Amino acid sequence: MATALSRFNFSAIDKDVRQSLAWAIILPALLFMPYLASKNPQFLFFGDTANLYFPQFVEGYYMALNGALSGIDFLTNNGASAYFLRPNIPAFYPPYQIAYHLFQFETIGGLARAFVFILYLHSVLTVYFCMRLGRKYFQLDNPTSLLFAIFYFGAIARLSYFLPIFYFVAALFPLLLYSAFRSVEEKTWWRISLLTFPYVMIFLAGYLPLAINAVMLSLLFAASYLWSNRTETGKPFSQQLIRLFVPFGLASLVVFPIYLAMLLYNKLVPGLPGGVWQAAHEHAYQSRDIFALISPAFMSSRPDSEWPHVILGLISVLLLVLAFTQRNKLGLTTFASKIIGISLLIFSFYLLLAFGQATGLPDIFYFAAPGLGKMHYYGRYLLVASFFFFLAVAISFKHLVQIQADLPIGRWLTAICVAMIAVQGYIQFGIAQPVFQLSPQILVIDLLMFGMVLVSLSTKQSFYAYTAVISLSFFIQAANFNFPVNSFSSSIPPPYINTLSNSFDRQELLHKYFKQYSDKRLIKYADLSSSVEKLNGVGTNYPWMVQDSIKLSNYMGYELNTSVDRDYIGRFPYYGRVNFPWLLRTGAEFIIYEPASNTYSVEIRDWVDHAVPELDIGYGYKVAKLRDASGLLDYIPARNRGDFDNGIVRVSNANGSAVVTEFETDFVTHLNFQVSSPLPVSVRYELFPNKMMALYVDESRITPTLNDGLLEFTLPAGQHRVEYSYRNRLHQLFAIIYPVYFIFLFCILGWRSWLSLRSFHKFAKSNERLKI
Repeated sequence: MATALSRFNFSAIDKDVRQSLAWAIILPALLFMPYLASKNPQFLFFGDTANLYFPQFVEGYYMALNGALSGIDFLTNNGASAYFLRPNIPAFYPPYQIAYHLFQFETIGGLARAFVFILYLHSVLTVYFCMRLGRKYFQLDNPTSLLFAIFYFGAIARLSYFLPIFYFVAALFPLLLYSAFRSVEEKTWWRISLLTFPYVMIFLAGYLPLAINAVMLSLLFAASYLWSNRTETGKPFSQQLIRLFVPFGLASLVVFPIYLAMLLYNKLVPGLPGGVWQAAHEHAYQSRDIFALISPAFMSSRPDSEWPHVILGLISVLLLVLAFTQRNKLGLTTFASKIIGISLLIFSFYLLLAFGQATGLPDIFYFAAPGLGKMHYYGRYLLVASFFFFLAVAISFKHLVQIQADLPIGRWLTAICVAMIAVQGYIQFGIAQPVFQLSPQILVIDLLMFGMVLVSLSTKQSFYAYTAVISLSFFIQAANFNFPVNSFSSSIPPPYINTLSNSFDRQELLHKYFKQYSDKRLIKYADLSSSVEKLNGVGTNYPWMVQDSIKLSNYMGYELNTSVDRDYIGRFPYYGRVNFPWLLRTGAEFIIYEPASNTYSVEIRDWVDHAVPELDIGYGYKVAKLRDASGLLDYIPARNRGDFDNGIVRVSNANGSAVVTEFETDFVTHLNFQVSSPLPVSVRYELFPNKMMALYVDESRITPTLNDGLLEFTLPAGQHRVEYSYRNRLHQLFAIIYPVYFIFLFCILGWRSWLSLRSFHKFAKSNERLKI
């Protein structure tokens, strides 16, 4: 490899870098324009992005304002979830943390624009490093490298606005692979230290199985590349292998504490259903998904889900078929043959993995790759695997261009025309398949565009061939990316446009109602409405979105399997199953429900405070004030005028003379207060007693027995200091290592920048002397 690199002219490399960077900035900007140009891009979000990933980005910002890198979530699931230990959200993701600490956001719209800009920057990285890989390591010229970048970034970008964590991993893969190659070339300690950052980024991107798979795949591919070129480098393969794994090993040390903490926390949550059936077969691709992978004209077996996870494109697939039919004429070099062969082998492995019990491979993978095998939806692995498919297509196209004169363009064009007529005739004469199986218009246009590529190849000019395939491929990817946005209109608005976090008038009405009938620091409500999506209602993570103006706590949150303590699952209010006495005992003040649903009609009448008018927030949702449970239930004593209750803790004694002072909490890591009373005092923690919180009274740790699943204890008369704080040694260790790691990297960058600047000044001064 070093020999090959020594042949490069440095001025040419600089030109390559400039061209790659220019394309990397321009092309994603064109693709993300509908979101980048919007003042309120959050109105366009849908699916998991609207319900979870954007609200989580907002929550992370407010936690960063409190300086929190560890703790629980007071605002959802009644404190039963450990926000930072969920394996499916990017709580520590470096781009998020950098944005939080560099910028100040005053509105949700501002946070939404920052969120979209981060998505855009990932595509910038994807295009840039695809082109750099093509030029530096895969022997591709600039046009072919650009084609490769467009194929890959366009295919994965469509997941960015509804499943960003999968997109993050796929978008970072070219950077990861580039860093793996560079680590073999580098000798200085500071460069190797910087090369750990891509690994740390992808480890913390928010979806563990996909991230670990991407890291392993990049290392295996890089090792295979080095082995196949070992005779050219003149260096021992073992030495190169050690250098390859050093940045990975150092990055693993950085994230090891938090990964272990997540693994241990996973034992406390319900988790996803186990077994090979649930992981590998239940959500496997069907035969019709083969065609859905090729073109959006073919509907997938699960059209309302994330299926298919990547669209390869009719142009790329047919180009690969064309290259295969002309394989004896292509004149592939040994290097190109090796890259195509291993790339298609990798892609084929993950393709077969997605089809469940039809292949038998998933059964082997489930047991042979613990952790990776337990990920639901094996089709998600195709996101990163598509990198290798498009690499094979790009190399094949490069050689097709070189034999344009020998290509059977006429026969292929004839076949394309016949196919177009057949598809259109199929729909024209009323014998078309149902719309959910085939979209003839999209298929006909896809065929037309491939026909245009064939025509450009017939000109025998590489400029026209590359211009056609690059531009047409980008247009197709843009159509796939913008399809949901283009579907919105005045008659079909974005699905979440009327959710309460986007309906500011209704939002203000609800907040006034809460504040009018509650004086607590944390206002708690139970959403008993019948849908998880809540398109026109109050989102499950709504408290995260509005915490700058009002502190709310919901008894639910979005996605419970990996986030909530299983002991809480048996008690919390969930559609059609509400323990109202327990709900009142935990300090719930309000419920949100749908009067049209009869599920709770009788019970709600018994527990609602009818002296307080209900609030209609539109679209069939109402808000009601719950009765004060004091004295109503035999295990809740009557409330005295002097009792302290702020929605987080309730402190009382026999005559209401207990005085609470210096109450302080950041709603994440701790709460503490001082209580003085001439009589014994009863203290009840009204959130769920999270197993990672520790109770201290007068600086001594106590572990009282839970009462009906709640933390209650009695203090003797006198003055006491109570502290309830987060205790998770592994997590807190990572919360120290993580910022230290960042400081270390910034110190290296600052040091190298200073040395470069000093060298530049010396060079400038020497030039001045020569002129004199």
